[in-house]
Parts: sequence; C-alpha cells; structure tokens
Amino acid sequence: MEYHFFHYDKPHAALTDKTKQIWFPLTHDINTVVNYIRIHQKGPVVFYLESSFKPYINNPTDIHYFHPLETNHRPIKKILFFAQSDTLAHSCWLMGEALKNSVDVIYTIPQLKKEKSDMFFKNKNIPFKKFSFRTLKTFNPDVVVMLNDWSKQPQWVIALCRLLKIPTVCMQESVIDFGDRFKRMQWADEVMVQGTQTIFDLKRKVYYLTGNPRYEALQAINSIHKNNILINCNFTYGIFEEVRNTWLDDIISCADTLKTPYLISQHPRDTGDLSSYQHVIRSSSMQIADQLKNTRCLVTRFSSLIHEALVAGIPVIYYNPHGEQMSYDFGFNDEFLLLATNKHELEKALKKALDFSEPEKIKDYLVNHCIQKENTPTQNIKELFSFLKFKPAPFSITDAWKIILYHPSLLRLIWYIIKR
Repeated sequence: MEYHFFHYDKPHAALTDKTKQIWFPLTHDINTVVNYIRIHQKGPVVFYLESSFKPYINNPTDIHYFHPLETNHRPIKKILFFAQSDTLAHSCWLMGEALKNSVDVIYTIPQLKKEKSDMFFKNKNIPFKKFSFRTLKTFNPDVVVMLNDWSKQPQWVIALCRLLKIPTVCMQESVIDFGDRFKRMQWADEVMVQGTQTIFDLKRKVYYLTGNPRYEALQAINSIHKNNILINCNFTYGIFEEVRNTWLDDIISCADTLKTPYLISQHPRDTGDLSSYQHVIRSSSMQIADQLKNTRCLVTRFSSLIHEALVAGIPVIYYNPHGEQMSYDFGFNDEFLLLATNKHELEKALKKALDFSEPEKIKDYLVNHCIQKENTPTQNIKELFSFLKFKPAPFSITDAWKIILYHPSLLRLIWYIIKR
C-alpha cells in the first residue's frame, strides 16, 4: 500500500487501489501516524511525503519525498453547515466558531427528523434555517459541510449540491461502524476523518486527517481524584435494546461489590424505561463534559463516548456480553481501554480501571483515533480551508433520482402512509 501525505497540494499521482492520499497538518504528530501505519498495515507499505514534512520526520529510512506544485487556490469564504441532530449541531457550531472571523457561515437543519438540532441553536441563540434548495442557491457556499452523508436527507442535499457544482465534505462525527449496509462517509465528495484508524476502516482514496472538534473541550478535564463509575446507557434505534436491563444489572452489581458509586447516563435517543433504577441522569453533547468531570471510569457499549472519556484521561471498559460485532479496531489493551465479555471479566476490568493513574499513556493512542497532540481539530480545519479547494463530483442520473425520491415532501408523504 502507498501512502501519500500532503499539506499544500494533493500529489498528482495515479490513484490506484493501493494508493491513499492523506492531508495532514505540519506537526511532529506525523511520526505517530506513520509509525501506526508501519505497525498496523498488512503487507508492504511505502510512504511518499510532501517535502514540507521533512523537518518533522524522526525516522526517514522508508520515506520518499515529493515537491508540491505551485498552486493559487482561492481560500474558502462561505460555508454552509448541515446539522441533523443536537450532537451534530454542536460540532458544526464548534467549527463555525473557529472559522467565523475569516469565513461567512450559515447553519441549516433538516426539514424532517431534526433530532433536536433546532433546540441546540435556539438554546444558544444562534441563527439557523431549515435547509432548502433556495437557501443553498442564494447563499451559494464554497463548500457544504455535514456529519452524516448516508441517510436520505443528506443524500438529497449532496445531489442538489452536485447540481449546482458545490462540493460537499462529510466530517467524521465520532467513532463509526463502517461495516454496515449504509456505506457511511462514502457519499460526500470529500471526508475529514478524526484518526489514522479510520484510514484503514473507511474505503476511500483521499482523506483529510483533521481530528474531531467535539473532543477539544474535554482535554482540560482532570478526573484522576474522582471515584464515580459512569455507565453509558446508549441502546438506541433498536440496537440490542432487549439486553439493556441485564447489561445494566451486571454493571451495577459489580459496582456494588466494589463499593464504588455509579451514575447511569442515558443517551438522548435511548428510549428505555429506567424508572426502576437509581442514579439515572440524562445526557447530551452539552452535558457530557460535566458528567465526565466526576468520573473515574466509564463502562459502555459501542459509543463515541469511548474516545471522549479517553481524551479526558478516563479509562474505559467496553462491556460486551451480548457479542456485538465491531467493524472498528479500538485497539483494546490491559491498561486504559479494556474489553470484558462477562460479569467476571467486568469485575476484574473495573478493578484495573479504577487503579489507573497514568493518563499520559493515552495520548499517542488518541493521535491515531480522534485528536492530535500538537494541533487542535479546529486549528487543522481552519488551516485546511484556508488554502485547499474542494471539487464536487459530476452530477449523475443517480443524483437526479435522489433529488426527486428524497425530497422532504415526498418522504413526509411516504412516512405518513407507513404510520397509518
């Protein structure tokens, strides 16, 4: 496999099935990323790096360099954000805040299934609009940024953008299972990914490795002297909802055995009835930082909260007695990211996690999974948008069909008929 790292301009090499092009900021974190690829890539690997990286490389033995072409890219001046939930609205807002002094920004939400995205903007007194073709055409952004490109409404947005020759970028919103039928992050023209592991998991040819803005505020949390176990109850959208109660009961039983206080944090879209449980709190993207401040250890199933806790220096246990299949390599270890598949293993893992006291060990892991050490994600995104221009894919017959079939009015009618 060939890896072409660039900063100022994409290399103009032929993109074969064995070529990946990766944008990366000019920092020493490039060494952590290259070493991760050296270790985890199956088969031979060849690195081609833009010569701008040369001063940052510690081990140049297998590195080839190329010179960027002289380019005169026009900086991006107008960005339209499309936010499909309160969590995604929060990430859009973080990016918009970082860019607002140099870029004209507009926030939009879906016409259907808003998932509290409107409430997020209203609560923060931030102007927003429902997305429409008129809004897109009138504002005429240089790029449209979203954090979900696989459901019907964002695919309608992407099709309209291609009709108007506006590029679309999908920002990775969290740890994602790329192994399902939705082909997540394979529909937008370009993708901004949060870590090196995604480059292995997501089948594309070009990646912009920026990190994820949602993790930035969590870096300041110091929970080493806290004692709570935070239990992340996130059985959403029908996924393993039948094991919710037995899963919770196992964790609570172990916490009681260890005489350790706990809190159950219920995901905003987990609809389970937890009235029979004590110490239940509701969660949201705006509340999770406060919840982690009082946490010594997190127990969860598949969730973005795994990385949020690790960013805050909090060890994590993935409790998986139900045999959930993960198409993401978390890189479980015996120190700060533990896997337990039964109650006995869970109790042993809790003892280890509650004794963990070396959060510095987590930082190299994080560079390759969600956030870099030297640059914040918003710094990277601001730098990326300042001198790189994205191109839209050509408008196709498939896009034309999506404009018709995924129009909100038609979807609303279909859903109404199904519910009757």
